[in-house]
Order: sequence, then structure tokens, then C-alpha cells
Amino acid sequence: MGVCFYVSGHGLGHAARAVRIMEVLPASVPLWIKSVAPESFFRRELHRPFEYRPEAFDFGAAQQSNFAVDWPKTFREARAMQTSAMRRLAAESRFLEQEGIRAVVCDIAPPPLQAAAMAGIPGVAVANFTWMDVFRRHASAPEEHRLLRDYAAAHATATLTLRTPMSFVMRGLPRVTDIPLIAPRGRPQRARLRRSLGLARSDKVALVYLGIWGHQDLDFDRLSALRGVTLVSFLPLPPPIRTLSPDEWLFADAVASVDAVVAKPGYGTMAACMACGTPVVYYPRAEFAEYAVLRRGLEDWGGAVQMTRRDLMAGRWGAALDEAFLLHPPRVDASGARKAARLILQEAGLHGA
Repeated sequence: MGVCFYVSGHGLGHAARAVRIMEVLPASVPLWIKSVAPESFFRRELHRPFEYRPEAFDFGAAQQSNFAVDWPKTFREARAMQTSAMRRLAAESRFLEQEGIRAVVCDIAPPPLQAAAMAGIPGVAVANFTWMDVFRRHASAPEEHRLLRDYAAAHATATLTLRTPMSFVMRGLPRVTDIPLIAPRGRPQRARLRRSLGLARSDKVALVYLGIWGHQDLDFDRLSALRGVTLVSFLPLPPPIRTLSPDEWLFADAVASVDAVVAKPGYGTMAACMACGTPVVYYPRAEFAEYAVLRRGLEDWGGAVQMTRRDLMAGRWGAALDEAFLLHPPRVDASGARKAARLILQEAGLHGA
């Protein structure tokens, strides 16, 4: 009678989106998670029982830095992962049957959709992009196009697609249903945050999230000359950036409590800013396929300021932050998790769960 989520381990954005849906599923519905995203993340974010297995069914992209992807390696590793996943389909289908799984939810690995079809249960895709969208413009060799055909065949077996805002068209996925943004709406705690930092309530604070590669070659000396704003991060970074403890602060609460966020333009962080109505300063990542749709979404929202890569790495953040502090963007509808959970339960025939 349960639901099994297959969550991409490429970064934490997919896991962050998936847990929002998991959290609002009824506690009476057994929950399985298959992912190589850290189990500790799910344990921290979910307040309900679940079974976790560290298994991968997609590879993602081989990032060389925050600004570059190694495409030959990406295709090699993605092809190897696809071959492994296809060999495991029969065993995966048996697992679904033995555990009484009533629906599979994928964000965004394709093969588990086929396992669901083999087991005769619904397969639901939750996404704003697919690996086909990301890989298509870089594929050239026959084996690379064969990989895309394999993805297309898997996508065709889905019984429902839940498409969030800032999305690709996602051709080839059936029964596409648009849902609102999936993001946590944090609790504003401005006074508490500034008190913990030894600041006045009116002092400006900006949250920094540049990803695991974002701090290399950043000019922290020049950043130290920045006046009128305190920079904080959940990752330990050199001064002047101060560290917030994840044991004391939820990410969404921090986003809702600062005056601006300086971040790489990824779905999870941008969605959190939009849900909280917190201005964001971002930099271009044109080499990433999803950047174009994310940028359009940010422009339509009206709460974002773009900073050049050169200014980012040189620590020249003052002008962009000053511009962001003047913005008062709206809070975007972030009820997508509840709508997704309701549709997944309907698909699984668990309406009264």
C-alpha cells in the first residue's frame, strides 16, 4: 500500500523538491526512498517514517566546476548507469510487487517508470526538466543518441507527469499536468537571526549559496571590503562569510529572514526565494540547459538581479546587493507539493489514505 520515490542524487535540488511531497503524504501510507542523495538529508527533512535504500538509476551531469560540464564523461557515465539500470528492471519490478508499492514517483530518473509499468502500477514523473532536455543539444555520437532513445522509451511508460513552473515543455512525457511551485515557505525570523549574529534588527543580511564548487577562486579579500551587509552561509566559507548551523536553522527559514540571497541559479534555491518573496542575486550559467527557463521565470517574478561572473568571482557584490535590497517581490504560490501529493494518491488509488 506504499509509494516509492526514486530521487536523483545529482545535487540536492531533486531531493529538496521530493521531500516536500513526501512530507504531506499521509503517515498511513508507507514510504520508500531510493536515492544516492544522503540519507542524513532525508532524515533531517522528513518528520515521518520511511525506508531508505542507497541506489542510483540516473547519473546526471559531470560538473567540472560551477561553470562547466564535462560532456564526454557525462555521456559515458550516463550510458553506463542506464545499462546497469536496465539490467535491474526485472528485479526492481519484483521489489515493487513484493513490497505492495501502489505507485512510483520519479524525480527524475527514467528507468523506474519502466519498472512500474512492468509491475502494473502507476509511474509518476515530477520535474521541471528531464535528462533528455539537458543532453539533447550535446548529443552527437550514435551511442549518445541511443541513450536519448532509451530515455524516451522510459518516459513513454509514465502514467502521469507533474510539471512545475520554470519548466521545459518535456515532450514525450504523457498526461502533463501543471502544478504550482514546490518549495518550502519559511518562517520569517529576522530578529532572531540578527540577534544570533550580534546585529541590530535593521542591519542587512544576505545568505550565500554557491554550491560545492562556488567558492574556488573567489576573492574573499575584496569581499571583506563590502560594507553595510553581513554575509552568512550554511557551508563553512572563509571570512567575511559567517556560518549558520543547519542544526539551528532551516534553510527556508533563513531565506525568509534575510534581506537577499546570493546564489547559483538552481531550481531549489530560486524556488525557495520566490516562495518567501526574498530578492535573489544570481549569475549566468548559460552552459546549463535549464538556465534559460530559470532566468525567464526569475525575470517574470521581478525579484532577481543578475551579477556577472567576473563580478561574482572578484567579490564585487555591492552594486547588485544594493539593487536587490530595493526590490519587494511577491511571494509565489508554493502549494505544488500538496497538489502533487493529492494527484499521486489518486493515481495510486489511495484516495482515502
